[in-house]
Amino acid sequence: MIPKEKVLIVIPAGGKGTRLHSLTHDHWQKAATPLQEKTPIEHILDMYQKRGFSHFLILVNHLQDSVKKKLEKYENVHILYSEDPSDLPGKTGALYHAYRKGLLDKAKLLLIHNGADIILNFPDFPTFIIEKHLKQKKLVSIVTLQSPTSLVNMTPIKKNEYHFAVTLLSSEVIQQFPSFFPLSLTPDFEKALFPELIKRNELHTIRIPQKHCFPLKTPEDYKHLQKALWQKS
Repeated sequence: MIPKEKVLIVIPAGGKGTRLHSLTHDHWQKAATPLQEKTPIEHILDMYQKRGFSHFLILVNHLQDSVKKKLEKYENVHILYSEDPSDLPGKTGALYHAYRKGLLDKAKLLLIHNGADIILNFPDFPTFIIEKHLKQKKLVSIVTLQSPTSLVNMTPIKKNEYHFAVTLLSSEVIQQFPSFFPLSLTPDFEKALFPELIKRNELHTIRIPQKHCFPLKTPEDYKHLQKALWQKS
């Protein structure tokens, strides 16, 4: 097992979240949208912090101050920010820019967790998936769901199986992004990278029960997540 201090939790939280405009009103980045007593990004950080992970890199852009303000209160964790570049699009550009700035160099493993997708009531997460990733020795491991209730912005992996929220890889894979696809034309690295890795037998999928997984892409997702958090409390 890699020491937890060598795992960097990377949280993309820079997108505009246009599908949630009726909730964010351009006041908040969607990861900083009020949700019960906390915001999605706080729920994510709290989960990892409670399980002993303390190194975070937040990829910011749109309404970034709304994200930073919510994270000011955190102590005993190391939080760095990387502002998305203007010359490269989406998560692809944000990750590659962070690599170019040297922000990924000290980590032995990167765990990328989309900034508004929440995993609830799963005590073995993320240790469970990290152990599986290390055992399989593939370039990339991803969390998947079988037949999710919502397919909005979900990347298909195989029949009835879709990527959800979390990707595990090393900074060396991000270094190789230009060899996999044109950076300037690929805002979502998952849609270009995963099919190529499947061809090379270098993608490991880790399926977890859908009852733990709550995407936040639409107002309907927001209502579903609110209900789940209310039941949890």
